[in-house]
Amino acid sequence: MKIAFLLISLIFQFNIPINLIDWDKTSHNFGNVNKNETLKTEFKCYNNDSSQVLIIENVVPSCGCIVSKPSKNKIPFKDSAIIEVNFNVGKKKGLHHKDIVVYTNKGFIELSLKANVL
Repeated sequence: MKIAFLLISLIFQFNIPINLIDWDKTSHNFGNVNKNETLKTEFKCYNNDSSQVLIIENVVPSCGCIVSKPSKNKIPFKDSAIIEVNFNVGKKKGLHHKDIVVYTNKGFIELSLKANVL
């Protein structure tokens, strides 16, 4: 019983409260697009944690067809940053679903992209 309590305590200790980082959206659906199009979108994050600066440590796309970068890496309390995303859909027809993982000093979040290539 003590081991289970200890494990649960550790899980909650490293769990990031969701209200400390706000996102304008965590997914984007481009809808129907043409082959070889380069699609662009942005994800905006806000630091609502008065105790520390939000640091974007790394932005990792799920494939080489996505290029993404944050507008800045250090985000003070009540400030925001934009993650710019360029997604080259290529020649393959059908539904494409890709992810981008954003690693911060407060945890990580997975952003998703969808497009239907005609």
